Amino acid sequence: AHRVLAAYFKGSSHAGESPALRALSKVARQLRSSPDAVIAAHREALTTLRDMLLSEDSITAFELTCSGAACALNAFLYPPQADCADGARSPSPAWQGACGERLRLFVECLAGGPGGALARLVKLSVAALQRLEQQPLTLFP
Repeated sequence: AHRVLAAYFKGSSHAGESPALRALSKVARQLRSSPDAVIAAHREALTTLRDMLLSEDSITAFELTCSGAACALNAFLYPPQADCADGARSPSPAWQGACGERLRLFVECLAGGPGGALARLVKLSVAALQRLEQQPLTLFP
């Protein structure tokens, strides 16, 4: 067990954190780096995510969720509406434009042919949801 742990986590500053978790955590930080505008770090993060999804040693649903990358991707694609706090019923044109720009970047970086990064991301998302649905329900801790 020690040999497996040493081989799998060699060079890690955190004994329980895989290289994929560290890379996905960096992707999550980059996606959250500028909530108001699309920046170069966002493209870099989405490109890194695409490369990880398409690699032979692809990421797992566990790594996607535990790294914070899934939540960061959701927040990137659907940023909170700052102007809805004052009772506005519909999103502002600026918010809609920002969402459109983020979606264009997402599609540009991840969409490809069948079996590409987007298809792999969808499969991982489904697997993560299934994993969460199968967790035991604790009514009273």
